[in-house]
Amino acid sequence: MTSPDDAYLRLRDLIYSGELMPNERLVEADLAQRLQAGRAIVRTALVRLGQDGVVTLTPHRGARVRVVTDAEAVEILQTRAVLEALTAREAARRASAKEIAAIRRILGGMSRRLEEGDLPSTRRSSRPSRPATRRRPRRPCGSISARSNRRCPTPPAAS
Repeated sequence: MTSPDDAYLRLRDLIYSGELMPNERLVEADLAQRLQAGRAIVRTALVRLGQDGVVTLTPHRGARVRVVTDAEAVEILQTRAVLEALTAREAARRASAKEIAAIRRILGGMSRRLEEGDLPSTRRSSRPSRPATRRRPRRPCGSISARSNRRCPTPPAAS
């Protein structure tokens, strides 16, 4: 039997990964079957997700995955830009000579492609290979869903 905490974590992960889309109706019976849990456990998890602001609960209507507003999306992107800049600065401080040389090669290749007007390959060449241990999310939150024009829900801020 699944505990309410397990159901909460699994549902939250399904939402943050994009498997449950923004504004998608969350039917208790379907979720109970999917999570192999009782409806009471699913209901408890949905209430908790509602308290976190991840799910919108409407009396007599049920639950839906919350949609990120345009203002929230802008705030997410601005925050991300600041964090990426800080991370890049720290990475530059710690970079080895070999890593700096690799970055310069990538930038040189990008500059050549840009001068040739080959923008798509410029973008592809800027992506370093990812380590096998790092999994990429299916769709980052704050981005627009491919299946709809709805945005991902925002993870609650850490207190």
